[in-house]
Amino acid sequence: MSIDFKSVYLSFEGRLSRKDYALLYILPMFVICAISQVLDNALMGGMQFFSAIACLLMIWPAIATTSKRLHDWDKSGWFQLLLIVPIVNVVFWFVMVFYPGTPGPNRFGETSSQLTN
Repeated sequence: MSIDFKSVYLSFEGRLSRKDYALLYILPMFVICAISQVLDNALMGGMQFFSAIACLLMIWPAIATTSKRLHDWDKSGWFQLLLIVPIVNVVFWFVMVFYPGTPGPNRFGETSSQLTN
């Protein structure tokens, strides 16, 4: 499996399918958060030092991958501002995870998997 980390996590261009979004953003985010929580509890006595650093390091990749997921729907990355609205954010997040993208090419490019063998 070969993943171009720069294009997935740093670039705002292209599209991410539901599968790619789950495997390349959601799963790593939960793993990083879990590890940082364990480190905070084991080494810092519950003080959220490692969690704070992990959150800061994940801001750019979170915005980039979510923009690409929105591009898969043929929507601008600016739609992710809906994630700051309470209650709307929960519904919007579930829709992002479970609603399929537009089939075929759209203005953001071809549908293609970032996960290749």
